[in-house]
Amino acid sequence: MKYELSLLRTTRANTLKVLDGISFDTLCQIPEGFRNHLAWNFIHVWVTQQLLCYKLSGLEMSISPEIVSRYRKGTAPDLENPTTTAELALANEHFLSAVDTFEADLEKGIFKEFNTYPTSYNATLNSIEDAIRFNNVHEALHLGYIMAMKKALGI
Repeated sequence: MKYELSLLRTTRANTLKVLDGISFDTLCQIPEGFRNHLAWNFIHVWVTQQLLCYKLSGLEMSISPEIVSRYRKGTAPDLENPTTTAELALANEHFLSAVDTFEADLEKGIFKEFNTYPTSYNATLNSIEDAIRFNNVHEALHLGYIMAMKKALGI
């Protein structure tokens, strides 16, 4: 799984690079034709990796239930309770280090169980290895959305 974790790190580094220097207000602007914004996509991939790998393995996630409920699959930005600078800062602080923690947890062998999960992508996850591979596809997909959103915003 070393290669898969290397891809995850690369995708996350590319995501940070693409978002670098964009103001908070712009990160939270929903481009025409989209249902969410740059900040939502950024926090969403951080949340989803925890759900796919830790939650489906019956393990505790390192992200609060409140953040998970706001950024999990099927959600969109809540215009009455918008993304906060604190949420974005927390995601930014842990975005890369979460991969290091995950790798250490894999090496410790804590992923002993896995609850099979049929994704909306029409792929069924049967193991932590499946979850890692699928998460890479998911994060790359959202990096593509982020790049398209930037273009739609004219940045």
